[in-house]
Amino acid sequence: MWLEGPLTRHDNYPKSMPARWSTIAIASITLVLAACQPPASISGSAEKQAKLADVLAREQSLKTQLQGLSTAAAHCPPGYIAEGERSPSAAAEADGKLSPLSAKDMVEKLERATVLVLLPNAKGLATGTGFFVSPQYLITNRHVVESSTDGHVLLVSRMLEHIRRGTVVAATDNSTPGSPDFALVRLENGQAPGALDINTEPTKLSEVIAAGYPGLVMRGDANFVKLVREGDLSAAPDLSLTRGTIQSLQSSSAGTPIIVHTASILQGNSGGPLVDACGLVVGVNTFIAVDQQQSGRVSYAIQATPLGTFADRNGTAINRDRRPCG
Repeated sequence: MWLEGPLTRHDNYPKSMPARWSTIAIASITLVLAACQPPASISGSAEKQAKLADVLAREQSLKTQLQGLSTAAAHCPPGYIAEGERSPSAAAEADGKLSPLSAKDMVEKLERATVLVLLPNAKGLATGTGFFVSPQYLITNRHVVESSTDGHVLLVSRMLEHIRRGTVVAATDNSTPGSPDFALVRLENGQAPGALDINTEPTKLSEVIAAGYPGLVMRGDANFVKLVREGDLSAAPDLSLTRGTIQSLQSSSAGTPIIVHTASILQGNSGGPLVDACGLVVGVNTFIAVDQQQSGRVSYAIQATPLGTFADRNGTAINRDRRPCG
């Protein structure tokens, strides 16, 4: 069964899955702006009204500043990333293989390209993850952005320095788990600090890293609290990185190639990149399955091949690198 929550859908996929399994779209966890306040601190109707008014005022301030982004001067002129500004790339060895990135270079590469996706709504903020594939365009899951009423989202990362506005320009037909679940978002001003290429030839037992902004982790980040409670548009939470291996390469019931992997992902990781040791995207983290009886959980990413097809179809070319890593 599905776990209720924002941006989750009631579907029966996979139909053969036992009832004790719960499939969870890890798109986003709604973080109500006042949620960090202890319930015990609110006493009396007047105080509740004051708290509510304060929350609504902060949310309106955030939205007002968002609207201003569309007319603000671009931080950088549109165009391609200068050669000196490109994020670290894996070096090619003499035999055609790519050399794995160092931990330092991997962190820098992912922090340049990965962003927190925010959707203000009546209940607070819904969150997800996205990553740039070109200076102006990023990829996320459709189910991360499909609750947007006007096609706009907020994009945040430490490398972006300030909150930016994005516009959803294309999306797959649906976001049913097991089907292609992608959205293409255009950065409205400036350009991406970095972008990721894709690898369409993942291999089992190879190392992978999941990058994203899981809600459970962000709750303890003071910068995230400043962003959502105080409207500090310069505050950005730290990017969360987890390491694992490719466990299985499968085809879903809808015929979509998917990756089963052991890197830990949670709600909020949806739309984030799953990269190999050379920093190439092998998949897009999309959903998890939980077996409560066995205390088991499985992480799923949609492979990069349908991602490349989706981007090509919508006029955004993604660089592909099929050389083996390591």
